[in-house]
Order: sequence, then structure tokens, then C-alpha cells
Amino acid sequence: MIDSAEDSLRNIARDCAQPNLPGNCANLVGNGELYGDCISTCVENRVEGLSSECAGCYGDAERCSHDSFCISRCRLNTCSTPCLECLNGADCILELEECSGIPDDTCDEP
Repeated sequence: MIDSAEDSLRNIARDCAQPNLPGNCANLVGNGELYGDCISTCVENRVEGLSSECAGCYGDAERCSHDSFCISRCRLNTCSTPCLECLNGADCILELEECSGIPDDTCDEP
């Protein structure tokens, strides 16, 4: 399911928070669990066949990004050095990998 998605699941989760896209979760930013749940539902709806549990991992990762003040660094490019440094410093990627059971290899190696 992940390989057949239109984009990386982290990018899809990020897009679910964009205020200019239909079905976005931007109005829930700052509402912790509700925000993460909204992102999870959005990811699940955008990736056919993805389980709720797996989508939840990406909702949690997006919430972690927001809670760790990484969101502005990741808004344009979830693979940028500033974004990855922030996410790794906050253990968001580690938590995503532990939750999903797969390595987050959505960014090309430098």
C-alpha cells in the first residue's frame, strides 16, 4: 500500500494539514489527539487499502512534528536537512518507525 501511494506517507500527512486542501485538519492544529486522529483519517482516506493502525502512525508523526515545532521546517520539504534534524531531534522518526514497524526511508540518501 505504501509503495503504491501517490507520494510518501509523511508528505501525505503533511498535506492533510494544509489549510487550502479539501478535508484538511488545519483547524485542529493545537488540539493534540484530535489533530493526530484527523491526520490519520485523512492519510487512510488518501491511501487505498492502508490500515487504520498504519495511518495512525503517520498521524502521530505529524502531531509529533507539530508538537516539536518542526512543522514550519517541514512544510515545503519533509526531506530537507532542517526538517529531518528537527524530526530526529524530537524522536518523531524513531517513533514512526517503532509504530509502523518499517524504516522511514522516504528520503534519498545524500
